[in-house]
Amino acid sequence: MKAINRNCPICYTEQVLELIELDVYDFDDVSLDEDLIIVACENCGMIYNDIHANDDDLDSYYENDAVYDSVQGIGSGGTVQWDIDRYTGYIELFDSISIRRDISLVDVGCAKGGFLAYLKQNGFTDVSGVEINPRCAQYALSNYFVKVDIGTANKLPLPSSSKDLITYNHVFEHVNDLYRVLKEADRVLSEDGLLFIDVPDGSRYGECSISNFYMASIQEHINHFDIYHLKMALKFAGFDCVKCTQQFASSTSRFVFPTISGLFKKSATGRPSQPFEFKYNGELINSYVKYIDDSNIALNKTHQLVSEIARSNKSVYIWGLGLEFFGLYSMAGLKECNIKKLIDKNVNKQSRKVDGLEVASPEALLNVPENSVVFLTSAQHQHDMLDYLKSIRFKGEVFSLC
Repeated sequence: MKAINRNCPICYTEQVLELIELDVYDFDDVSLDEDLIIVACENCGMIYNDIHANDDDLDSYYENDAVYDSVQGIGSGGTVQWDIDRYTGYIELFDSISIRRDISLVDVGCAKGGFLAYLKQNGFTDVSGVEINPRCAQYALSNYFVKVDIGTANKLPLPSSSKDLITYNHVFEHVNDLYRVLKEADRVLSEDGLLFIDVPDGSRYGECSISNFYMASIQEHINHFDIYHLKMALKFAGFDCVKCTQQFASSTSRFVFPTISGLFKKSATGRPSQPFEFKYNGELINSYVKYIDDSNIALNKTHQLVSEIARSNKSVYIWGLGLEFFGLYSMAGLKECNIKKLIDKNVNKQSRKVDGLEVASPEALLNVPENSVVFLTSAQHQHDMLDYLKSIRFKGEVFSLC
């Protein structure tokens, strides 16, 4: 049996099978492990990251190091079109079981508050948020005039039995202790209250259109659910599934990934008083192993291209320091290239370093040698990047790695 740092978040077992170990970088001032180990529980079939970090470590990361306040993407609480498309789907799910517009709703992990703003626009009259990052909370208040309390999913700053609906929009994949969070939800919910949970769908990672290993290499995504294991965790915590659906979150055809959306209510019998039987289900493991195999095949092709550029010793500029880049930097061999600049338009990233390399603005591409190479490592912003390179008449080679 492999020695582990974290037991299964669903059934607590220590018996695991290691699926893959990835070397994933981040900004130099971030404390999360670069060595990412993904394991499968041999008792129930859940997949999760075997991490050293505890709740306090993760809370510190989201409060101080995460960049959700300065980016657009799932989990950032934005209001761009792909956010609106997701929020519309959430409300359609609420309407399918006739959730009233006057209920008391709190969005836990609300980030910049975009979902709360959308709820207000669509007739919900009593909405608020809980967010650990004070910059995000201030953004929500200043831009959308919604009340956001500073707090965590582990300890909600809310009275008992005070909310009719608690929403967790891309939160549970980040949670170290699921049952601690669900116990807090049970405390804060009214007797007939509901939970809404939206998470990435680990059983369909292979349908993600982004870069190789993108879904696996997101360091802060430490739980990889399918519908079966999400339902099982909620059942053990005393919640019954009302409705669960599989969706796709997307902004463009180049940036889509699969999700699970579920509504849950308190069980009439509460949390099981007898030892709960966690039945093994291997479908998540089977699909995840296939995802790994397919990603390895695609990654090898990317690595061949990058290795050729590295051997040529051409000047390399890497544009887009998002999640795609951090997975590719080591796995695709980017770090072996003759890197002149790391590029990102986000000014909050320009003050940071990766592997000792400073991050510059796109203006750094204005006067580079004609035989230079630009690697684009952002699926979401690739169209804008190409437009910019065309506008400055960039004469070097451009390769998309996403």
